[in-house]
Amino acid sequence: MGVALVASAAKGLTRNTCKDKVAKVTNAAAAVAILLYPATWMFPLVIVLGAPATLAFLRSPYRMR
Repeated sequence: MGVALVASAAKGLTRNTCKDKVAKVTNAAAAVAILLYPATWMFPLVIVLGAPATLAFLRSPYRMR
């Protein structure tokens, strides 16, 4: 029961916060990185690397729509 509740909350949060493809790809990459290497320092690293990567991609002429 608890796992289903957490999965439902995660799905709803993703739908509400990830409106474009860049956000969805960044979200998926961060989730995979944290699942593969769940170290304490990985969470801030994902945030620090995800922000400039998203900004660079959004300013790119090849951005997905």
